[in-house]
Amino acid sequence: MRYNRQLRRAIYRCPEVVLDQLRMDFQLIEINIRKGMPWELEKKRFGMRMWLGDICDWAYWGGTNVVPADKNIHNNEPDKSWVRKIEKACGEVVEKTNRTVFGRRYFRKVAYPTSLAFYERGDKTDGKHIHTLHHFPLGTVDRASTYLECFTGYWNEHRINKGVGRTFWYEPVIDQDKAMRYATKKMTSNYEFGWFAFG
Repeated sequence: MRYNRQLRRAIYRCPEVVLDQLRMDFQLIEINIRKGMPWELEKKRFGMRMWLGDICDWAYWGGTNVVPADKNIHNNEPDKSWVRKIEKACGEVVEKTNRTVFGRRYFRKVAYPTSLAFYERGDKTDGKHIHTLHHFPLGTVDRASTYLECFTGYWNEHRINKGVGRTFWYEPVIDQDKAMRYATKKMTSNYEFGWFAFG
């Protein structure tokens, strides 16, 4: 197999740890393909992991627990409308939390955290829920725990969550690679409306 010059140079100059990571990535991609996952989807996941890992280090992740209201047992609400409803709620909570902890963002001069929320339908629970990743720029790191506590409080008290017990949990990200893999493992043909970022 002949590779182009740019790829050969890039591989030659890569540190061993990067080559080891590539080897592991492609092993897992091959396993998924053998299980029936389309190659096109695996390429999208791989690209998303590289992009997510490149833009920042994620400090915390979290998500909502699964409640009966999200299992579509008594409610035939389609996934798209459910995601839009959760996205709107998440946007309201992030904006309220940012202003409470960091103040009003005049002309983007105030550093805000970046929160990425993504949609998932659990295989075992058959419940729709979200997970989140949170990044804190240098100017906000000292208030990270305050931000997450505030975010959790506003989320749990939000009108669409309070009545059904859709509570939010969070914990520190120990392994960046694990967080990236988990964030992309459930991507499906619906991923275009299953991701939303707030900053």
